[in-house]
Amino acid sequence: EGLDSLVSGRNRHALEADALPNFITERRWFGDKGARRISADLAVAFPLTHADNRFIIAIADVTTDSAKSRYLLPLTIRWQRYTDIEKNETKVIAALRRTAREGSLVDAAAEPEFINAIVAKIYGSESVGDAERKLEFRKTSAFETLIDVKSVKAAGVEQSNTTVIAENKYVVKILRKVTPGIHPEIEIGRFFVEQAPFANAPRLLGSVELVEDGQHSALAVVHEFIDNQGDAWAFISQSLDRLIAEQQLLPDETISETPESAAMLGRLRQIGERTADFHRTIASRPDIPDFAPESIDKDDMARWTGALQARAENVFALLDRSEATLPDTAKPLASTLRDNRQQILAHIAKSRDVTVDAMKIRHHGDFHLGQVLIANNDSFLLDFEGEPRRSLDERRHKAPAARDVAGFCRSIDYATSAALNRAAASQGEEKAKLAARLRLWTQKLIEAYWQSYREALADDRLWPHDDEQSRQLLDLFLLEKAFYEIEYELTNRPDWVGIPLEATLRILRQRGVVPS
Repeated sequence: EGLDSLVSGRNRHALEADALPNFITERRWFGDKGARRISADLAVAFPLTHADNRFIIAIADVTTDSAKSRYLLPLTIRWQRYTDIEKNETKVIAALRRTAREGSLVDAAAEPEFINAIVAKIYGSESVGDAERKLEFRKTSAFETLIDVKSVKAAGVEQSNTTVIAENKYVVKILRKVTPGIHPEIEIGRFFVEQAPFANAPRLLGSVELVEDGQHSALAVVHEFIDNQGDAWAFISQSLDRLIAEQQLLPDETISETPESAAMLGRLRQIGERTADFHRTIASRPDIPDFAPESIDKDDMARWTGALQARAENVFALLDRSEATLPDTAKPLASTLRDNRQQILAHIAKSRDVTVDAMKIRHHGDFHLGQVLIANNDSFLLDFEGEPRRSLDERRHKAPAARDVAGFCRSIDYATSAALNRAAASQGEEKAKLAARLRLWTQKLIEAYWQSYREALADDRLWPHDDEQSRQLLDLFLLEKAFYEIEYELTNRPDWVGIPLEATLRILRQRGVVPS
């Protein structure tokens, strides 16, 4: 009774007017960080019961001065004073009082009882609601046994979603931003379980979707947990740190083969193979229209080129606006990029006329070192939801396999730049020498990944035979990723923006677009 009364009448008004706006703006998953004005309306409130636990699946319509979005907020009451609740584990939305009893309205996304309810309802393929509006819990054939969830732990730092690991058995991702449409993570996950088995991705066990008048919006996904040694970003970053420490003690101009460097090359060759396995598998069902490979035509090249031009223009506008606040090390890089604006845009425009003899396919769309899990001496690909800044519809569009490969090559290069920045002890001339050696080494790492990928692909349809076509296609998507990185860092981590600025200029100098 207490929970239901909170989302109706005067209590609901108090929640919408005060508690929810304050809570939402402090969350990492809230998208409109700079908003001056925010209002929240509880558009949906589903009661959910499991065992003796009660929850409300609330969806808030959040309006700011620049955007309107919907966010998922699973709610429950804990009859404890808010100061007694572990702040880092549970997110308190409001303090409550019932006569002498003190309690807290909390965000239940990381509560074991809530996760247990979600997992159990998926396993039972339950449905809550009516024909107009319902919650649909759907499992896949991979969900064979159910266990009780009594404890959960956060999977990394909360970002645009909230992800928890339950009993080292399930990985439950609560999708905070509620968007109508087919969600690629659910669609691709089901495809790999039911239609084209792919061994090197955690299997999708099920999903939760809001269905309103026949329109689906994804709320949560559950995958099997794979015991692992961390992701490839951590592996490569730690290896690079150790390699740099070794190199600072050596007079060589080139990096000599060590067990550390051999392990890195071996790991990247393996990931190259797994990337090829992924592309072959996702392109293996021409009988399923949404996954059938299609020939790349002139309209495709024009669309991808136009999108890159728009992204580059947006980056130039962001750089113009943030000129005064950029880190000192990034200012000359930004200035060089802006001074060559017309040449850069003209170079991008040339891609419009490139002819490519290859197929476009469903793909990862946001592929980097952090999307690869190292487990049992193998590599597993994660997170098929696509690039978060794109619409769901755009993320489902087919593209060349080159988009994923270019994204991963950029990620290797990025890891090297980040490692150089961490090597704070090397300054001036020493740092410049080390940087030159590491750039050569980065090329070896990228080459190991690329060669392994091409050898394992074994599907002539997915990559141009012509070397020049291949180079032009990779170029287009390397720049797409580099400009995305600048955009991302300017918006989220301005102190890091020097890394993609330097890389973008390096790519353009190699192509003769920007003077050396």
